[in-house]
Amino acid sequence: MAAIRRSTVRLRSLGSGHTSLNLLLSEQSNVRQKRKDCIVSQQSAIKALQKWSQGEHPAIQDVLHQTGELEMLLVDSQRDFVVALKEYKRVYEHILEMEKKLDLAKKQMAHCMEKEAKMQKEVVKGAKDPELSRERLKQLQDSTKLAEAEVDGQQRETELYKLMSLRAGLLDLSSALESVGKKTSIVAQAQRELAALIPEVNTRQETIPEYIDARDGIRILCNTKAQIEQNSPSYSTTIAFSPSTTTTDLTNGSRSQQTIKHKSVARLEQQDDSFDSFESD
Repeated sequence: MAAIRRSTVRLRSLGSGHTSLNLLLSEQSNVRQKRKDCIVSQQSAIKALQKWSQGEHPAIQDVLHQTGELEMLLVDSQRDFVVALKEYKRVYEHILEMEKKLDLAKKQMAHCMEKEAKMQKEVVKGAKDPELSRERLKQLQDSTKLAEAEVDGQQRETELYKLMSLRAGLLDLSSALESVGKKTSIVAQAQRELAALIPEVNTRQETIPEYIDARDGIRILCNTKAQIEQNSPSYSTTIAFSPSTTTTDLTNGSRSQQTIKHKSVARLEQQDDSFDSFESD
């Protein structure tokens, strides 16, 4: 499929040129789409994880629900990065537009030079009205100079734009990538803390340990949410996290655990609705 896509891009570029740039834009679109597909798969996996955990040991239920919430935070950060990729792609789209303007200016210059050369031949051969021919030649020469100046100006503008826009685009993309990295690290640490809440057992134990208190898991989730928000980029389109857990929730143990579960389901449904518009951009 990738080879077919590249061949299609090359065929479409035969008349207009800029095959490499068009191919680059096509590959960037493919990268964005693959990331979006991955996000959809992650959301489905979160749903499956939380559905399976129902009816399992309370420790498994609680930890996997909090883990699902953590993964949704990570999904949100990945969506932010997809938005950043779209902005980065626009840099090359604008470069292509400027290259096409430069092509038009060069085409106009070539047309002027062709008309000037033709008139020059007529003057050399001896026209019926030499004075009129020389005046016409002078006009064409002036038009050629203007066209050359237009090409020079457009070329300079295009090169300056490439330098400025690529510098800014790469810096923005780097910031977005750094943000994803920080959030991934935060989520990884929180997941370690959640894993530690599962009682450590061995196969020789005769009794299964009880798990009653969900306060530690809720606290880990709330702290992680606060850290994630501190590392959110300014262009973030992150879907709002489920309503903040209050101090009362932290003291209500298993009742708070059930509340979080209901919020998790509602949030996943909200993400599904929002992602429909996200996929279409």
